[in-house]
Amino acid sequence: MFWPNRNGEKGELFIDDILCWKLAIDDQGSLYVTHMWGGEVRRYRVGENVTVVAGGNSIGGGLNQLSTPLSIFVDQDYSVYVLDARVTFGWNHVEYWRVVKWAKDAEEGILIGEGHNPQSISIGSVHSHGMFVDSLGTVYAVDPIYGRVMRWLKHATQGIAIVTQGCPLPGNPDTTRP
Repeated sequence: MFWPNRNGEKGELFIDDILCWKLAIDDQGSLYVTHMWGGEVRRYRVGENVTVVAGGNSIGGGLNQLSTPLSIFVDQDYSVYVLDARVTFGWNHVEYWRVVKWAKDAEEGILIGEGHNPQSISIGSVHSHGMFVDSLGTVYAVDPIYGRVMRWLKHATQGIAIVTQGCPLPGNPDTTRP
């Protein structure tokens, strides 16, 4: 829904026929929307056609595909960062997750980091997810399997867990989420 002003009492249907999980807006006012079952991120600009800016090549794990885009972030260069996951068994099992950066007008993404669920831990549901990219290009993302906050410095090949308290790690019954 779209409300044209702050005092608007009646909204307008702006986007339909989409299962949206997350939204982002860039500094030009473009709206970015995850399409959960379409494996893509779409950009909506007033007066323009809808543009697929990430994924859109069927659902999958290739660098030109997305599986289940859980969260997005758009930086000052209009690159789109996607926290993507392969979710199965009615939303209670994440097989893997990854953070992929799609530069403006890119045909495929660049893998920033990923995680796997080797012990097939049932996580209850995928409620812990989110992502942020700071002005230095450092990526922060919530690991949807273990609930920890991960950080990747710009150009890093490995991420590190910076918040782990309360994570549902194997053998830890605490299921607190960040």
